[in-house]
Amino acid sequence: MESRDRHYRRDSYIEGNVVRQRESVPGRSVQPAEKTREQLHQERMRKNAARQNQQRAMAMDRGYVAFLAAATVVCFLVCAIFIYLQSDVTTRMANIASIESQIAEVKADNVAAEKRLETTMNLDQIKEAAKNLGLIMPGSEQVRYYSVENSDYMNQYGEIPSN
Repeated sequence: MESRDRHYRRDSYIEGNVVRQRESVPGRSVQPAEKTREQLHQERMRKNAARQNQQRAMAMDRGYVAFLAAATVVCFLVCAIFIYLQSDVTTRMANIASIESQIAEVKADNVAAEKRLETTMNLDQIKEAAKNLGLIMPGSEQVRYYSVENSDYMNQYGEIPSN
């Protein structure tokens, strides 16, 4: 039993992160099995083929360089167009803002002119000016009323009756 345990401990491996090195038994050396000449040749051929594939993969041929150059040019053009469009939008927004401020100024001027006209016109003065011109106030039979639906003007499609 003891020789079996010793044999078991000698040839067994312990798994884990704190594995001790395999102890060598005095008088017995462990050497890897020698490879045959054919196996060595095949291994050398595989290594050479892997090295050649790696060199081929790392090399840049003309087609790959042309593709990279074309992709770079396309990226540059897309970026340039994007910057141009952003600049155009910014310029147009500035123009719109200036036109809106001009419209606001014109509206303010119009409101001020309307107020000035309203204060300068007096209905009594207008009546006096009309009487001086020989106009008289209309009688109740001469006044005609029109109803206007949500509009501040009226279209005349015919003659106004004189009586």
